Amino acid sequence: MCINKKCFIFRNLFLVLSLLVFSFTEVGCSLILGGDQRVDNKSHDYTVVRLDHTSDTGEWLYKPKPKTNSGEMSEEIADLSFENKAAGTTISLNSVCKEFRNTELKELMSTLLLGVKSSSPVQYQNIEVDHSPALSASLSMQDKTSSVVVHAVVVQKNPCTYDFMLVTNEENEKKMSVVFDQFLKGFRSNE
Repeated sequence: MCINKKCFIFRNLFLVLSLLVFSFTEVGCSLILGGDQRVDNKSHDYTVVRLDHTSDTGEWLYKPKPKTNSGEMSEEIADLSFENKAAGTTISLNSVCKEFRNTELKELMSTLLLGVKSSSPVQYQNIEVDHSPALSASLSMQDKTSSVVVHAVVVQKNPCTYDFMLVTNEENEKKMSVVFDQFLKGFRSNE
């Protein structure tokens, strides 16, 4: 127990410093500034064709975005994906909002394909998705035993950017490209 003035000042100074240190931690910021300050950067206002509900394109497995241990949606994985194991195909959709508003589609596509080694030149095509300009890129990757084809599409619908991916083996490319085109045509953003 403090009874002199020095001890009283030291104790109050210690409390103030402790409070400052605590306030600069993630937990402290959320307590002092009023809750979790992270921004949800995913779009939640769009619809797509559910490939797992169609019977003419084979058996598709719907894979919604998994949640993290804290119950939040993982930011590292696509918003949703559909997998057709028999055809060796995955179709996915990912969104990010507010971060890339003033970025050109070509730059967005370059970022999306960063690190992908194509065995042939990437073919680009300007298309339209949900009444908005989009950029499509097609490429193939090959290793010693197999060849994989990737079709990627990037579209901006304010304030969000959406990327669509088709990854399939070479022998199923034509059939799965038709499914991917249907998936793109069925996309509707309400942003």
